[in-house]
Amino acid sequence: YHVEIDLTGPSFNKDVLENRKNHLVSSWYNVEFDGKVSSFAIYEEALDYASGLEYQKYVTQLELDDVKKFTQTNLIASGSVHVGTYYRYKSVSSEENELYYFDEEGLMDAVRFYAKSHISGLNHFDLDKSDYGEIAADSMYSDAFENDGAEYPLLNGYAFKKEDSVQIEARLKGEKDWSYVNEAAPFEVQFTKTGVYEIKETDAAGTETVYEAFLDLSSPDIQIDTEIFGEGGKSRQTIGAKDTADVSAYYYKSFSIKEIIDNDPYAMVAVSYKGKKSYYQKGDSIPPLTEGGEYEFEVYDRLRNSYSFKVYIVGKEPEVSFKNNSDNTAFSVDVSLDQKFDAIVSLEIFKDDKKLDSVSPDITHYDFDKGGTYKVIIKDNFGRVVEKTYQFDKALPKGNLSVENGSKTRKNVDFNFDSSKYFAEVYKDGSLVEKNVDGHVSYSEDGKYSIKLINNGDLDNFSSYSFEIDNKAPSVFIDGTKDNGKTNNDVSVSWGDKDVVDATYSVNGGEEIAFEKGTVFSEEGTYVVKVKDELENESIVTFVIDKTLDYSVNDAKGELPKGKDATTNQDVTIANHEDLNISVTKDGKNYSYSFGDALTEEGTYRIEISDELGNRESFQITIDKSVRYSSNVKDGDRTNDDVSFSSDEKATVIVTKDGNAYSYELGGVIKEEGEYVVRIYDSYGNEETIRFAIDKSVDASANVENGSSTNSDVTVSANEEVSVVAKKDGEEFDYKLGDKLTEDGNYEIVLRDSLGNEETISFAIDKTAPEIIISGIEDGGKGDSRVTLSDMTEEGEIHVYKDGQEIEYRLGDELFEYGKYEVIVKDKLGNSRTYSFELCFQANGAVIALIGVGIALIAGAVVLVVMKKKRVFKK
Repeated sequence: YHVEIDLTGPSFNKDVLENRKNHLVSSWYNVEFDGKVSSFAIYEEALDYASGLEYQKYVTQLELDDVKKFTQTNLIASGSVHVGTYYRYKSVSSEENELYYFDEEGLMDAVRFYAKSHISGLNHFDLDKSDYGEIAADSMYSDAFENDGAEYPLLNGYAFKKEDSVQIEARLKGEKDWSYVNEAAPFEVQFTKTGVYEIKETDAAGTETVYEAFLDLSSPDIQIDTEIFGEGGKSRQTIGAKDTADVSAYYYKSFSIKEIIDNDPYAMVAVSYKGKKSYYQKGDSIPPLTEGGEYEFEVYDRLRNSYSFKVYIVGKEPEVSFKNNSDNTAFSVDVSLDQKFDAIVSLEIFKDDKKLDSVSPDITHYDFDKGGTYKVIIKDNFGRVVEKTYQFDKALPKGNLSVENGSKTRKNVDFNFDSSKYFAEVYKDGSLVEKNVDGHVSYSEDGKYSIKLINNGDLDNFSSYSFEIDNKAPSVFIDGTKDNGKTNNDVSVSWGDKDVVDATYSVNGGEEIAFEKGTVFSEEGTYVVKVKDELENESIVTFVIDKTLDYSVNDAKGELPKGKDATTNQDVTIANHEDLNISVTKDGKNYSYSFGDALTEEGTYRIEISDELGNRESFQITIDKSVRYSSNVKDGDRTNDDVSFSSDEKATVIVTKDGNAYSYELGGVIKEEGEYVVRIYDSYGNEETIRFAIDKSVDASANVENGSSTNSDVTVSANEEVSVVAKKDGEEFDYKLGDKLTEDGNYEIVLRDSLGNEETISFAIDKTAPEIIISGIEDGGKGDSRVTLSDMTEEGEIHVYKDGQEIEYRLGDELFEYGKYEVIVKDKLGNSRTYSFELCFQANGAVIALIGVGIALIAGAVVLVVMKKKRVFKK
């Protein structure tokens, strides 16, 4: 048996598709040499090929074995003479002349120079004609198409063969079902959708091969940016064959292709404009259409999937022209278009904002003979709206006016016109006064005139004339008084006439001064005002401004400020120097006064002076002949209060106390006792002197310190008259100042003077010595006992002496040592009492026996009595 095992899948069709050279690129260069044309996709490749042909045909290679043999050094194009190979070739300046090249680089530069002449410009694949050469370089072929970033072999124009397969199937990638592929028939005849196809081939052994390829049946899309007039404006969109199928042309303000979108990397756009065709390949930058006109676009790929369309780019907008006829009695309107494809969509004409009939987009010429404002509105097929306005001023009727039109005059005015063509309507001050068909009118009365000269055949065609006859002086308005009036107010002068050309005023007969309308005059004086119009009509007005009162105020020192408040310490007189009225109040009450009288009394005078014009002045005169002050004392007073002085006017104060200068300011308080002299001066020279005394105490004395105690007699005396209240131990008793008080007791003497000052003198008289209790022995006694001293009757001192020597002793201690004792007790006032006793032995038999021993024991011993010092005892 013979068994063949085949594990290799079918690959014939796959290899053919992947390696076939069937589709040429859409942009290339041709090299034409000796009648043969070759094509290259890359310029450098074409240049190398052309250079090779040029070299082969025209370069002569030579050999040199000795440099001395080369004598044509003037024909060297490049390099230096050397032994070996060198070349003869055309000069780059003239192909008729040959030169020598001793280096290959210089030679090849010259060869490439001439080789370029055999290379065409960039050629492009065109649906009508494509100039591919007889020979195509490998770079001219590209059968790979792009989809989603991947490359696929192209199925277009391929008929599958079952060389190593028994069954071929295909399906659009992403679909479920497979379809059989027939031999011999092109793939695009059997399948009609553009896209990536999965191809499955099965051989006799059942081995399958699956691969992918691309079928392109669609023309390229383009992404465009466009701009139109009116609503919509700029937009970006993508269009293709279906979008352009039903559109005869596009009309845009601007148009540009931003991108060619297709699976063929060599898809093309061809643009024809004014007989010139430009080509752009996918990926090229395509310039925008900027010039107005008709553009024809062809969009296609190398498989001739294509479509075409036209784009019209806007040029100049429709033009509207207006032209008057020779005598300006009519005019014409003409509409013209810039380009043959421009069209008027709508046309409207308005006269004085009213739309006219019989106007159509297909009529571009119109004639009009009525004056007015015309407006033409055009909308064209690009959406542009053109609006033009024209003011047609039809030639107006003419007449002859004896004065300048619009002028003013003081003379008679005549107007003449051609009554066969026109008639006249005459208005005076706005009212129709005459309709004239005779050709002549004449007027002399003041007034504003207007004449309407009207065309007999066209009532809308008229001319107007105006003039004013004015023989009236300007009307002058005075605000604040009247002509020949007198006032104390400001006065403003104005006028209603618009033709005033000159206005002057003078004051008190002085120089004439120009002024403006509405000027306000405020200075006093007699005014003469002159106002003159452009026709020399003149008005004169006069008035007087009087704003002041003529009077004077005087005191003995001279004139006081007029109309100002013043204060003086002199008599005052008021004198008038014109007819005036005066009223006076003194301290708020009416006061009878006539000019020239003297005001002499102190007081505040309110004075009002007025005249018949209403000028009025009010001021205050204060006559102050004394110093105004206040105090709680009067001159000569004696007081026990604090004293103060104040003044409601500016014043100076000088004070002495007990004859010496004393520092004091008004408003301060004087508290110290003393004799005072106060002198107060005001700013007007007035002076006041006040003498007073401050006495806040009773002038009394005693020969004892107040509040103290004494053991002497006491005498109380006073240097002023006082009342006396005396108490002893709380009981009142009669006492006469100067008498001696001798008895023991607690005294309180109260003295009160006439001002109410009160003095209390308290003291105690204590002439009694203190006492103590002696226990154990009697005062003056003698005995043998233990002695204790106690209960001192008042605070004081105790001194104990034993045998003439003071010993230390404290109350309550026992005294038992033998000796002669003397005890002295003394109080604080020095009252003293002395006690004495003697301690001695009074023996029996046993005692006597012991005396010797006792004497021996105490010999030389000192017995001390300790006394409590400064102990206080109360009686």
